[in-house]
Amino acid sequence: MAQSPLDAVSPSDISGYLKNWDALSAMIGRGRSFSGFERHCCFLNTGPSSGNELGRFADISAASGFDLIDDGRALARVDWDRDGDLDFWLTNRGAPRLRLLKNNLTKSANSSWLTISLQGSTCNRDAIGAVLQFTIADRKQTRVLRAGEGFQSQSSKRIHFGLGALPRGEKGQLTVHWPGSATETIRDLIPGNHYHLKQGSPPRPDPSSPPDLVAGSFPASAPTEQARVVLTQRVPTPVLGYVDFSGALQKYDPSDTGGSPTLINLWASWCTPCVAELEDFSDHHASLKAKNLRTLALTIEAVSDDGSKPDLGDAKKLVKKSKFPFQVGVTDANGLRLLTVLHSKIFSRERPLPLPISFLVDKHGQLAVIYRGPVKLEQLLSDLDLLEAAPVVVFKAAFPFPSRDGIDLFPLGELDFAKAYQDGGYPEGARRHARRAIAAESTNNPALDAANRAR
Repeated sequence: MAQSPLDAVSPSDISGYLKNWDALSAMIGRGRSFSGFERHCCFLNTGPSSGNELGRFADISAASGFDLIDDGRALARVDWDRDGDLDFWLTNRGAPRLRLLKNNLTKSANSSWLTISLQGSTCNRDAIGAVLQFTIADRKQTRVLRAGEGFQSQSSKRIHFGLGALPRGEKGQLTVHWPGSATETIRDLIPGNHYHLKQGSPPRPDPSSPPDLVAGSFPASAPTEQARVVLTQRVPTPVLGYVDFSGALQKYDPSDTGGSPTLINLWASWCTPCVAELEDFSDHHASLKAKNLRTLALTIEAVSDDGSKPDLGDAKKLVKKSKFPFQVGVTDANGLRLLTVLHSKIFSRERPLPLPISFLVDKHGQLAVIYRGPVKLEQLLSDLDLLEAAPVVVFKAAFPFPSRDGIDLFPLGELDFAKAYQDGGYPEGARRHARRAIAAESTNNPALDAANRAR
């Protein structure tokens, strides 16, 4: 593990260190893995091939069942089902976050074993640091009771000895070097038993058992880009320029909303779900207008990936035929990039925007909800009521289950968005947010204002 430097660090070294973290964060934002997908592995000690070797190991990950398609992290050993062999709890960076691998040795293979749990009296109660030596049939094994093994792991404090084949009726001797200077020897321990040993007292059987686990199943869901994301901490939206279908240059300015919320929708005429959603907005325009909602639907068909001349013919035909009762227009590459930068900053992932996608903005120009994919009318009407709701109500709507989000630990301030827009090639937006941060201008968002004042 890396350690903090003991000597003074120059400002240039600190700057380089922070730049490296920025580069790492950008790499992860583009979908790269922090670790490179490290599978759990299992190695078998095959013993030395000659007298001067310490030993060799063979990779038996596949044969043992460890070779799962997981991005592994921690591993803990414990005889969970108390059958005398060691089982393993595994944790992963992604799903499934937790696995139990049960060691199902046959009775003949799992012939003899012994486990000891310790309790200190004059040393620490858990006897961390104790050294145990178990001798049976002229064979000696040594174990050390540790507080933590490996990466973020703590195996069972019950010490396990695997003994192999033994003559019938064989008994063993245990020597415990307790932390400090005390040493204790216990004789005539019978294999196949769990013992509890308190310092200075004779051993006694340990009848404790783990809780029963009921195997469950989780039906796999089909991958989808569709989602409704309620922001527990609202963020400013950028100024967007666009052209309406009469050819006039227009502008959406979040500082001039007229006291109304706005739904910014991105669509394309070749996108069937987009067209269906626009028709749904049109059919229920009266219900949305009653909620004082302003709808701005912008096609992305003027943006070309290969530099070819855009064709707006189908978009114009759709607008002319449908006579949408709300604002429609055409965004350019700059407007699409601004919304992509905003989306990437919130999700920490640099990915193209799906279609359709909608951004629900409150009357203060703050982004409140993102709809990746079509949004149902009932959901949109409900979320309009959510715009004026108390924070506790917003939190409940944002999470699918009761939880603590910890957003107070990582508030997004104006400077965060200034940097995001600067990195995205939009200096004007970066300057606007930087000025607001310097002036600590109120955003009508208490958490955001507190973050700006702290900066």
